[in-house]
Amino acid sequence: MPRYYFVFLVIFSAACILGCGKKEWPSPNVQEEEFTLKYVNSTRAQNCLRLTARVSGEQDNLSAVTLLVQGLGEGADCPTCPFRVSRTFRLSRGDPSLSLEGNTLHLQVCGLESGGDYRFKLVGENIYPEIGKTRTRTFSPQEKIKEQK
Repeated sequence: MPRYYFVFLVIFSAACILGCGKKEWPSPNVQEEEFTLKYVNSTRAQNCLRLTARVSGEQDNLSAVTLLVQGLGEGADCPTCPFRVSRTFRLSRGDPSLSLEGNTLHLQVCGLESGGDYRFKLVGENIYPEIGKTRTRTFSPQEKIKEQK
């Protein structure tokens, strides 16, 4: 009789270890965990650019923002031309140049040429890489950018 208990225990243990339940890493629910960015406005102060954007959705999942900048040469105002990145600024949540207050995102980057015109895009990174990044459309200097002295 004890031999049957031992055989049963071995078979039961092997079944539990080898095949009980579905074994895969949990994945985030895209609809619940994603967010979107919407450009609100920007201001220039000498060689710095300050941007404000609205974050919709799960803003706590925003881990970093990348500002893609295209410098425009003289007379190069062409909203339909392809966007070509000339500078990239990546700001993570702990960076002092990036703040998220409620659903309003504020960021500031410096090092741009004073008086130069730029087109730009914002790219938001999710804490869950499998959800992917969210992007704004391209914005040009004529869209709500105010020059501050």
